[in-house]
Order: sequence, then structure tokens, then C-alpha cells
Amino acid sequence: MTLPSDYRPPPGLLRERVILVAGGSRGLGLACAEAFAALGARVVITGRDPDRLERACAAIAAAGGAE
Repeated sequence: MTLPSDYRPPPGLLRERVILVAGGSRGLGLACAEAFAALGARVVITGRDPDRLERACAAIAAAGGAE
């Protein structure tokens, strides 16, 4: 299946979903977590560095995730 180049997922596509992102405090994991949050998912992230996890939580909240 190929999506059109102008495809935009509908707002709230992931509402009422919980997504766990391992390594969600930076890089690809953080980018995915932010995108999931922007689509309405509740995102749970894990990582090894507590300070980075705090900063990631703030970034995810800014992207649309709850606290």
C-alpha cells in the first residue's frame, strides 16, 4: 500500500491508545513519541538518563501529550 505524498493523518487518530516507546528520551524514539502524542496517544517513554527523560516529557507535552 502506498500513501499519497500529501497524506495527513486525521487529528485524534491515536486517541484512547497507549504507546510505549523504549529509548524515548532522544533521537528517533523521542521523534516517534512526539508524533504519537500529536496524534492523540498517551505516550509512555523509557530511557536510562533521568534528566533527559524529564526534558523529553516536556517536549512530548508540548507536542500535544498530556503532562
